[in-house]
Amino acid sequence: MTRDNRGGSSHFSVLLFLITTAIASLLRVIYLLPLRGQVLFDEPHRDSVEYVDRAREILAGDFWGSGVFFHSAPLYPYFLALVMGPSGATALWWVRVVQALLAGITAGVLALIARRLFGRAAAVATAVMATLYAPFLFYAGELLEITLTMFFLAVTAWLLAVDEEKFSGRRMLGVGALLGAAALGKPNLLLLVPVVLIQQGFARPILKPKAWPWRRGLLLVLGAMLVISPFTLRNRIVGGDWVLISSNGGINLFIGNNPSATGGFQVPTSMQYDLEGSSRRVASQALGREASPSETSRFWGGRAWQFFKQRPGEAGSLLMRKTGLLMGHYEIPNHFNIYFFREYLAPMLRWPLVWYTLVLPLGVLGLVFGLRRGRASRLAAASLLTVAASVILFFVTSRYRLPILIWLIPFAGHGLALLVGLVRERRWRLLPLPLLLMVGVGLLMHLPLVQVKDYHDDFVTLAHYWGDQGDWDKSVFYNVEALRQNDRSSQAWQNLGFAYTQRGQDEEDMDRAEECLFKALELNPTEAHAYGNLAYIYFMWDRPVIFDVCLKRALTLDPALAEPLSELRRFQGTKVNGWEERAHDHLATIEGKLATRPGDPRLTHELGRVLALRLEDYEAGLAVLHSIPEEALAADEGLSRRQQIILSRIERSQRYLHLLGRPLPTGAAGLNPRVR
Repeated sequence: MTRDNRGGSSHFSVLLFLITTAIASLLRVIYLLPLRGQVLFDEPHRDSVEYVDRAREILAGDFWGSGVFFHSAPLYPYFLALVMGPSGATALWWVRVVQALLAGITAGVLALIARRLFGRAAAVATAVMATLYAPFLFYAGELLEITLTMFFLAVTAWLLAVDEEKFSGRRMLGVGALLGAAALGKPNLLLLVPVVLIQQGFARPILKPKAWPWRRGLLLVLGAMLVISPFTLRNRIVGGDWVLISSNGGINLFIGNNPSATGGFQVPTSMQYDLEGSSRRVASQALGREASPSETSRFWGGRAWQFFKQRPGEAGSLLMRKTGLLMGHYEIPNHFNIYFFREYLAPMLRWPLVWYTLVLPLGVLGLVFGLRRGRASRLAAASLLTVAASVILFFVTSRYRLPILIWLIPFAGHGLALLVGLVRERRWRLLPLPLLLMVGVGLLMHLPLVQVKDYHDDFVTLAHYWGDQGDWDKSVFYNVEALRQNDRSSQAWQNLGFAYTQRGQDEEDMDRAEECLFKALELNPTEAHAYGNLAYIYFMWDRPVIFDVCLKRALTLDPALAEPLSELRRFQGTKVNGWEERAHDHLATIEGKLATRPGDPRLTHELGRVLALRLEDYEAGLAVLHSIPEEALAADEGLSRRQQIILSRIERSQRYLHLLGRPLPTGAAGLNPRVR
């Protein structure tokens, strides 16, 4: 394609931008319409809760907040507050509409990037792909920082998509400011600052200082710091610690790089309910004093680098796996699942839209054949690869890889334009090479690295929502649906057990809960909440030994449970002290009554229950219970029902209680219950 195709009047660019922005914005608003009234849409969930709550605090007058920022999106709550205004929660719909408009503008800017880099044909192809790219529609409707980040990053890429002679100081100041704004949503984007500096000539030998573009470089850094420094100063003044943007970098690096990491966002179970507090508590215990946010981040970052140094083979394999996940066709969720929305909530996602399976092969093709277009295209390629490498260094999810699309889609537009050009010009002999390249990339995209169509996390969120509303029937229903999707989810088993304890429709609900909670512990021995909920069950059932073991294990694994389990802790001493003496007194009372009424089936049943489920002597208890004649049980329906309940509890104890004797992964003692 000749340079003339890249030049020409600006009218085409303006028209393309306006048309792309209008159509993309309209499609994103249309996408939102069927979602109104849906539980997963109308209410904030997961990370969105943090942002919306902080926005409401800002609107209530708490402008600066408290503590050091942990989540890496300190700008987003201020954006939410600006759009929400005094109306608060009723304005969440309008937040999504504004995000849809911003996402539409982003699509228009991507078309302009392709226009500058590759010409008209690539710009039109990019406009179509950016308008119809399914994840762009999906994330525009999420109450997350990514839409704002993508907008800032797209304008940055557009400013950089020019020949070197057009890099004025004012342009570099703007690039720095926009990169700083984008980094307030994704701090890894600050890695683009050295990439731009190198492209501007900062890798030139130090012996030729006059050749250095020091003024432009200084303005680039200054622009970034002008945007970021207010948040840094706020962290120091309000939180008492020098943290550039947020303090979650170290723990995020560890999550992506440890012996049990899978390449995605897999938080250790003991931290999943309070990542900030739990990570800081572990760091404080290791340091022997209260760790500051910056020290906590350095602690976990150090743990990640230890993994690299001590297990280089495993670390290398993990990096290769994360590279495969980055290239993979599957949109790995860490908030909501785009495929869940497509199947259940958002009909537009079932339209013939553009997905990563098309964009990546075309993007690689455009990248390979676009590097010769000039320094601007090489800078775009370097930016894409830098952001991709930073994602691989941490962990890969659909949302975290989304920024690479800022450059990948224009390259894909170039790749599509090349293919169309070859076909139109009937240059058939040149087609095999690009087609083979695309087929090779397509095969790599479909390596079986992840389990697809697993919606259990979304059903867990629905169950959690209905539990918060006090509708435990629906909470049970959606937890069961979650387990139909993935019966290996310890979280879903734990949540289902908790829902049964709260519902308490009948006596069997507590038995169902016990079964579910032990299934959770079978799958994950660090599920602290499961131990806590079992402690509640055994408190209610007056089984003090097992109650004490479960309570201690819950608090050992997660000391933050001390508050929600405060009532159980308050009665712990009363329940545990002298329990055996009380049990034997109860046993003596029953035996005394049996002496006057030998063979009484109800007294015999009570004797078996005390032996088995208070003294935890299962064999002796079973022997007594099985001595009750069948005809006596048949004549007493209530006794027969209680007999079955007690027998099932004994059976579960024999099957599961060995789990309470396993050493805890934290290194705590076994806390073994005394059972026979």
